[in-house]
Amino acid sequence: MLERLRFRALQALARQANRFVAPKVLEHGERDLYARIYLERMSAHLAAVFSGRDDLRILDAGCGAGRLCIALAEAGHRVTGIDYHAASIEAARRGAQAAGVTLDLVQGDLLPKLQELPSEGFDAVITTEVLYTCVDHREILAQLVRVLAPGGLLLASFATRFYLITTLLRQQQYDKAVFVAEHDEGVLQLAKLPTYYNWKSPSDVVACVAGLGLELLDLTPIGSFSGHGSDGMAALVDVGALTDPAAVESLYRLETAGLEDTRGAGRYLLAAARKPGSTP
Repeated sequence: MLERLRFRALQALARQANRFVAPKVLEHGERDLYARIYLERMSAHLAAVFSGRDDLRILDAGCGAGRLCIALAEAGHRVTGIDYHAASIEAARRGAQAAGVTLDLVQGDLLPKLQELPSEGFDAVITTEVLYTCVDHREILAQLVRVLAPGGLLLASFATRFYLITTLLRQQQYDKAVFVAEHDEGVLQLAKLPTYYNWKSPSDVVACVAGLGLELLDLTPIGSFSGHGSDGMAALVDVGALTDPAAVESLYRLETAGLEDTRGAGRYLLAAARKPGSTP
């Protein structure tokens, strides 16, 4: 109990600090490498499950500045986005206006906002690069399944153990790298402030999806050969430093090659899972 309280206190401190961080905003029409990969994988799963429908009710839980939900709205879907960061919600609103689409945007803490939503109200739910900093990630996942209609699709990404270990090794935090190898959550200092993280191996994600009562359709690594800034994968290729379009395209081809060798070595694992029942 005391450990959970400590985790929550550190999470709250990190979130307060993040209130003063400007969101990363993509200009209309610009897609970063990982957004492109996420969107292509998600679009393929949505098309397969829903037979190409373009009018789906989609929830983006932790939508940030709209890098995914704006594109999904551009494709014709009815998208609701929730994010804790008020500046990100405002950026998503501006981005949607520039793109000529409508988003239903909600600012606030994810779990209580999800608890306010009606059950089975969405055909698809996405959450990317969010859960790994949430102490209440198990409760959030349960709520995401609750608001998903029978036959609906959950698309969720999880930080990998490999990603965090490589980042800690690059920062010469050898004892913490061993800690990540031996545990599945805890306090790490990857940036300025120590905060709470959780992480998963591929087998952990498979077990998590099964525990939610969902059928796992696919598990895709995101960022197997590259990263951002000071993270471990950026020691190979820092995507933010790439300026040659040909190099970006080659990296994209590598990242989407579907190599079995990289299954647990991505920065994140994107799980596509279906809720039992008839498709909405």
